[in-house]
Amino acid sequence: MSLVLPLLFLAPSQWARAAQPGEFRRVWISDSLNPYLAECLGARKRAESRWLGAASFWLPALAVNRLSGSKTFVAEARYEETQDNEHLYDYGDYGRQQVEAISVDRVHDQGYIGSGVRIAVLDAGFDLNHPCLRHILGTDRLKAQHDFNSGDSLFSQAGRLDLPPFPEGKPAYLNSLDLAVHGTMAVAAFAASAEDSLVSSGSNRWNLYLSFGDNSGAFSSPTKLGAGYFTIRPSLAFLSGDTFGIAWQEGTSPQVKFAKLLYNSSAFDIVSIASGMDPKLAARGSRVFAFYYVDGSGIYESHSSDYGTSFSSGAPVLPMDDYWGASAAMFSDTPTVIASDGASLNLAWYDGSSWQVRFIDQGIMPALFAYDSLYLAYWRGDTLILGSSPGPSGAFAMRRITVCSMPSPASVGLYAGQAAVASEDSTGSITIFSKAGVPLAKVGSEFSEKPVLSGGLILWVRRGDNVAETPISGPGHYHGTKILSVIAGLSEKTLVGTAPGCDLLLAKCEKVVTAGGTSFENIVEEDFWVEALEWAARHRAKIVNSSLGYRDWYFDSDMDGKTAPCSRAAGRALSENILIFNSMGNVSRYGPPPLPNVGDTSLSAPADAFGICAIGGVEYDSLNGTWVPSYSSAYGPSADGRIKPELVAPFWAYAAADTVFFGDQDTTFYLLWSGTSFSSALAAGAAACVWQAHPSWSADSLRSVLLRTASDIPGYSEGNYLTGWGMLNAWEALNFEPPEVPGSTQDAITRIYPNPFNPERMRGVNFEYRMLRVSSFSEMRVYTLDGLLVWSEAHGQESPGSEKPYFWDGRTGSGQPVQPGLYLVVFRTQKSNDVKKLMVVR
Repeated sequence: MSLVLPLLFLAPSQWARAAQPGEFRRVWISDSLNPYLAECLGARKRAESRWLGAASFWLPALAVNRLSGSKTFVAEARYEETQDNEHLYDYGDYGRQQVEAISVDRVHDQGYIGSGVRIAVLDAGFDLNHPCLRHILGTDRLKAQHDFNSGDSLFSQAGRLDLPPFPEGKPAYLNSLDLAVHGTMAVAAFAASAEDSLVSSGSNRWNLYLSFGDNSGAFSSPTKLGAGYFTIRPSLAFLSGDTFGIAWQEGTSPQVKFAKLLYNSSAFDIVSIASGMDPKLAARGSRVFAFYYVDGSGIYESHSSDYGTSFSSGAPVLPMDDYWGASAAMFSDTPTVIASDGASLNLAWYDGSSWQVRFIDQGIMPALFAYDSLYLAYWRGDTLILGSSPGPSGAFAMRRITVCSMPSPASVGLYAGQAAVASEDSTGSITIFSKAGVPLAKVGSEFSEKPVLSGGLILWVRRGDNVAETPISGPGHYHGTKILSVIAGLSEKTLVGTAPGCDLLLAKCEKVVTAGGTSFENIVEEDFWVEALEWAARHRAKIVNSSLGYRDWYFDSDMDGKTAPCSRAAGRALSENILIFNSMGNVSRYGPPPLPNVGDTSLSAPADAFGICAIGGVEYDSLNGTWVPSYSSAYGPSADGRIKPELVAPFWAYAAADTVFFGDQDTTFYLLWSGTSFSSALAAGAAACVWQAHPSWSADSLRSVLLRTASDIPGYSEGNYLTGWGMLNAWEALNFEPPEVPGSTQDAITRIYPNPFNPERMRGVNFEYRMLRVSSFSEMRVYTLDGLLVWSEAHGQESPGSEKPYFWDGRTGSGQPVQPGLYLVVFRTQKSNDVKKLMVVR
C-alpha cells in the first residue's frame, strides 16, 4: 500500500505551546510510568504490547507533561492508493507472469500450495465474497480474525449493552465504568466518546452516560448525565431504597462532582465537591463519603450527612506523591479507603474521631468491598492477591494467584470476595475467582478488560471485534482484499494466489477512512499493527504478511530497527518462530534510482526491522528481457547500514478489484495493480509453499534458505540496497534440501488410520485427505476387491487445504458389520480419483 503521509512532529518540549485544552495525543506508556494515572487524566488504552512491555494510549495533550518522560509524536495524514495444461493450475493470461517470476508455479506443480501453513495478513479489511476468495468460506482454514479499530463494546452476562448513538455510526471508546446493584435494580455508568472526538480538536471528548437494568444483566439504552465537559471516572453507590449517588471527575483541570438520582430517573442536581480526580464513593443511608486524589498531595475525603445535598471541605487522609489506584467501602458504619502510591498499599478508616492508617503490603490497583468481612484484591508484580479481614483493624488472610505479567496493570472487579480479572492467555477472556482463589468461570472473549462486579452481575469492555471482513467497495477499502487475493486467491484461468491452500489469520489494523468516509491515517494504526502481530503469534501464525508501512512520524535516522515500536516488535518475531514479510514502501521518484551500493534509506517501518524479509519491487523490462528495480519502490539501506530489502518480487500484480455496480447488475473486476504491497504478498505466499514441504525448518532457517537461493537481478550484485539478495526463487528454495513431505499432483487420501482396522475393538476408521483444487463435491467410497460397494459418504464444496476427515464405523449401508479382508478406498472429486487399501481384521 502506498502511504502518502504529510508529517507533523511535536517534540516533548513543544507540547505545552501547541496543545489546546482537551486535545488528545497518542503515547506509548511503559510499565516504568503510570498507566492508571493516565486513565485518570482522561486517557484510553488503544493497544498494548506484552513484547514491548508497554501500552498505547490516547492521552490529553495537556497531561503529557504530568507523565514526564514519555516520547510522543503526532501526525495527521491522508491515504492514497496509488495456466498451461501441464501446470496444476491454469493461471490465466494476466496472472501467469507474477507466479512464474518467483517460480512458485513449479512448486504448485509438486502439490505444495501452502496447506497447513498459517499466514496472518495484517491489512485494511477483507471481502471474502470476492469470487477468488469464496473458496475460503465454509472451511476451517480461516482460523481467526479481528478488527482492531472498531472501537469498544460494553457487555454483561446477558449480552452487549447499547452505547450512545454517535453520529454516522462512528466507533465508540470507553474510558471508565462502574456498576451498582441493589435488590433487582442495577445501574451502569460509563464515560464514552466517539472516535472523532479523540482524534480532532474542539470536541467535548468524554461524556458520562447511565443505563438502568435489572439483576438479569439486561440494561436500557443509555442517557447522558448532564452536559459537562470531559466527564470520566464514575463511582456509584445506592444510598437507600431506590436512591443512588454518582460521583465523577469533570474537566481538564479536574473537579469532583456528585449527583443524587432515583432509579430510572433522569432528574438530578449536581453538587461540586472539590478539585481532584478518580472519586470513590462509600455510602450508607444519608452518610456519603467521597474519596479522591489531589495530584501530588494524596487521598482526600469530603463527606455529607444529607444524602449528598452538601459536602464538607476536603480533608487529607493518605498523603502520597504518585497514584496507582484507590478503592472505598462502607464497612458497617465505618468509611474505609485503600490506596497505592505505586509501592505501598495503605488502608485508612474513620473510627468516629479521627482517621486511622495502616500499611497493608506492597502493591497497586487495589479493590475493596465490604460485606460480611472486608475483602481486598490488588496486584503485586504478576501476582493477584486476594484477602479478607473481620474489619479495617483486623489481620488480612491473603491468597496469591499467579496470573501473568501485564504490560499495563489490569483492573480487578471485586464483590463479596469474588474477583474478576482480565486473562492474558490466548482466550483473552475475563476470569472470575472465588474468595479461595479458585477459578469459577470465564466470560467474554479476546481483548476483554475492565471488569466490574456487583450483586452477581458483571460488566466488561471489549476492544475491537472478531470480524475483519469488509464488503464495502471504494478506494482504500479493498486494499486488504487485493493483498489476500494475491496470497490465497483461487479462480482458475483468472487469478491463482501463491498459496491458495494456506490457513489464514485476518487482522484489520488499518482504518483507511472513518465511518463518515473521511480519509484517515493516524499513528495509532502503528500501535494496532503491534498488537495484531502479537495476536497472530498467540494464534500460532507461521508467516505474517504486512503490506503496510509507517513513515510520516519518523526520520531517515529512525529507520534503524530500534526506534519505531512496530519495528521493535517485528524484530522479535523470528525468536517466536514467525517469519514476517513486509513491503519496503512506495515512493514518488523522478529520474534514475540511486546507486546500488549507496541507496537512499527511503524504506518505511517496520521494513527496517531485524530478522524479517523486507520485500522490494522489480519490474519487467520487455525490451531487454530482464527484471529491473522499480523506480517507485523504496530502497535501503537501513539507518544503521544493514542491507534492505532482503528480497524482491514483481512490483506489478494481477489482483482482485472492487465490485462496480451498474444498476441492478454488478461486475467484479480483476486489474493490474502496482506497489511493494503486492511484492510482499507474492513472496509471503511462496514461502508458505516451501515451508509446507519442510515443516521441520525454523523461521530463521527458512529465511536463510530464501536469501541463499534467490535469483540474481542482472547488473546488480548480491547484497545491494536496491534488490537485496535478489528475486525470491521458490523452486530453488524448495529443493535446497529434499522435501520432508511428499508432494502430490491430485486431490488425494493422505492417511487412513487405524489400518489395519478391527471393528470389534475400535470405534471406526478415519480417512484424511488433501485438496489441491476447488471442487463442487468430494466422495469417499469403500469397495470389496470384487467391486461391491460397501459404504460411501459425500461432502459438498471443497477448496484447497481442506482436511475434514471422513469417518466410517466399519458397517455397510444397511448397518451390518463388514467381514475381515482387504478393501479398496476410493476418493473422488471433480478432477481427481485416488485409491488406497484398507485391511479389516478380527
